[in-house]
Amino acid sequence: MPIQNPEAFPGSRVFFESGELEVAANVKCIQGDFGVTDGGRYIEPGRTDTGLTILGRFVRTVDNTGGAAGAKKAQFRLSNGFWANGFVNDTVAPLTAAHLWTTVYLKDARTASADGTGRTALGTLVRIDSDYVYVKLAGGV
Repeated sequence: MPIQNPEAFPGSRVFFESGELEVAANVKCIQGDFGVTDGGRYIEPGRTDTGLTILGRFVRTVDNTGGAAGAKKAQFRLSNGFWANGFVNDTVAPLTAAHLWTTVYLKDARTASADGTGRTALGTLVRIDSDYVYVKLAGGV
């Protein structure tokens, strides 16, 4: 789970080494295997396909064989830890669990949005909490 950066402004940066997502329908996630997501909300074992995001290795085995999507959660350890920056969630086009691990957009200097119309890609949404949404920034310096 994330580790707060004591030197940063409250909510401004969080270091991610691991995460947790709801498991896709009818799959078994085996400890040590790589997990992927194809839209952000659900994790599943790696498979042959295009457009998948590789998240990291499963921390423990979670068997959702015969289960519905979201019936169980799986923890994963990221392949590489990273800092994510906290932004205010847009109230007009808010980010939801469906946007996790997908590209989100910059609305203004402190707001992240699901609406990409005429906007710059901000980065990848990695966490939502009651105060902020956390984004692994795209590009930048």
